[in-house]
Amino acid sequence: MNTSKRPFFAVLGFFSLSLAAAAAATACSNEDFTPDASGAQPDGDGGTTNPDAAGSPDGGSPDAAAQPDAAPCIPTGGEDRPDDDFADTNCDGIDGDVTHGVFVSPAGSDGAEGSMAAPVASIGKAVALAQAAQKDVYVCNGTYAENVVIETTGVALFGGYDCTKGWTRSSERARIAPGSGIPLRIKSANDTAIDRLELSAPAGVDPGESSIAATVETSTGVVLNRAELIAADAAPGKPGTPATANTTPAISGAAGANVAVSQCLTANPPAGACKQAAAGGVQSALVQCDSPLKHRGGDGGKGGNVYLKAATQKGANGLTFGAKGGQPGFAGSPGQPGQAGTAGEPGGKFGSVVDGVYVPSNAGTDATAGKMGEAAGGGSGGETWWVPDVGAWYVVGAGGGQGGYPGCGGDGGKAGGGGGASIALIATGSDITIRWSKLKTGAGGDGGAPSDGAAGQPGGKGGAGGSCSTGSGCEGKPGGDGGSGGKGGPGGPGGGGPSIGILTTGATPTTDAVTFDLGAPGNGASGFDGKSAASGEAGDIVTVPSTP
Repeated sequence: MNTSKRPFFAVLGFFSLSLAAAAAATACSNEDFTPDASGAQPDGDGGTTNPDAAGSPDGGSPDAAAQPDAAPCIPTGGEDRPDDDFADTNCDGIDGDVTHGVFVSPAGSDGAEGSMAAPVASIGKAVALAQAAQKDVYVCNGTYAENVVIETTGVALFGGYDCTKGWTRSSERARIAPGSGIPLRIKSANDTAIDRLELSAPAGVDPGESSIAATVETSTGVVLNRAELIAADAAPGKPGTPATANTTPAISGAAGANVAVSQCLTANPPAGACKQAAAGGVQSALVQCDSPLKHRGGDGGKGGNVYLKAATQKGANGLTFGAKGGQPGFAGSPGQPGQAGTAGEPGGKFGSVVDGVYVPSNAGTDATAGKMGEAAGGGSGGETWWVPDVGAWYVVGAGGGQGGYPGCGGDGGKAGGGGGASIALIATGSDITIRWSKLKTGAGGDGGAPSDGAAGQPGGKGGAGGSCSTGSGCEGKPGGDGGSGGKGGPGGPGGGGPSIGILTTGATPTTDAVTFDLGAPGNGASGFDGKSAASGEAGDIVTVPSTP
């Protein structure tokens, strides 16, 4: 037995499609799924063994006794590889060479030797045996729920065999249909052939998951003949995770000190408030939010005391870069609200090809958080005055309230993910020929919706001014309310997933009588700011740059 490696195109009968047949057929009008009656397409009758529909070679209707016996098989010499005419040219009983094939059947066993009498059960096992022995793989019709990988060493897979009828061959196809993943991947395996196989990819399930029937990476001399590549619907992109709301309330300003005794005699003031300046509201806690700077409400001003020659103090400005403190007799200024965050950008119409597979990298971008509000200014202390009469008396002012602390900004919205792709074939850096085949795709996945930004915290309340019993002018003034944090920006919407027959990052594959049946690309998602992402790329053959 000759087990030497044979060039795949050394034998012209491998894909015997006559020029006359190619000229007579429209662009894959029948795709060899329903050969025409004229016989212009190869009809699988071996050229001699099957009579026409009328029951006789000449189209007549003689009785059974009048029909001649089948002509004896006469070897024509040369190599017998499976061809489009299903001809048994070496008379070993099958289209092909019994001694040069590894046989696989759903009813086989992977512990078997892989002969016609003892086939293996999986195509993956058959490929491994064929690579080791430099043979071809003959696939019995049926469904194989597996992910087939042909790597490093090329091999030819021939489907169309009916192992229940002596491994006769017809236009039917063996079907590779895994429950998840890519049915067929060819990696750095030159001179690989796929003949009369259906590659059926499952629909995408997880967010952004694609449906891809086959990939070919860095391989030359790859031929697909009479194949059907079917990609199902892809999954929509992942929605943006909700923005995190800050539930910690902003700090309110401290109240200014009260004065229990507001009227005091200058001649002989009693102890306590008459000999004190009432303190303004103050607390030392600092707020940073997402800023490296530290912030707090401005201190309240001290109340005045004539006897102590202490003037009424104005409120302090908020820290840092906060609102102004109140002048004597005035409340502190409220802090300004923080700016809203910047919206995320919408995703584009295509992701990227990484390591031979599609990656939905056309997600939107996350938004930025809102800015923190402004710290409020403190209120002024209560005013003091005196009355110069017999037994002169004076008024002690109460303390001013501290300004409210700023609210932190809301978290930015998160981006929506890109939709998955529905692609029949991805070819990266490879030389591929496709003949008499059909490439079908489903719908690309819609882009994922983003999340909106979270609301900013309300600013802290300004501290109350201290009270005084006189009740007019001597009371402390309140601090201003802190500015609310800005709302987080809305996340960017995800782009739609593509629906593409052949996606290539290199040379365009050579095609002959190939039909495309493509689904719609996925829609881009809409954002909260009125912007929408792009719908997915679409086309029979699309060339894009590769991403290492």
